[in-house]
Amino acid sequence: MTAIIVPNNAAQTVVLDTLNTSMIQVKSGASLTLIGLLGKGWQERKTLTIQLTGEHACVKLAFFTFGLDTQTFLFDLRFIQSAKSTSVESY
Repeated sequence: MTAIIVPNNAAQTVVLDTLNTSMIQVKSGASLTLIGLLGKGWQERKTLTIQLTGEHACVKLAFFTFGLDTQTFLFDLRFIQSAKSTSVESY
């Protein structure tokens, strides 16, 4: 996965089983449910940037890691809320 765009007024659910450095853009009135089910770790730091570019854009997300032994899951989540009346909820 390199980039995802959720168009105006759309609702989309995305399930990730790995995390690559990537960008997600959520447009005006759009809703994204993002679920991470990460079962295999990695060594290098990864970044996921989520940009809410339109009014009333909404993101709900939950990430679960379940690696074995000494697996690591180094990642950053970055949120850019560049419009008013946007929301991000994490669980």
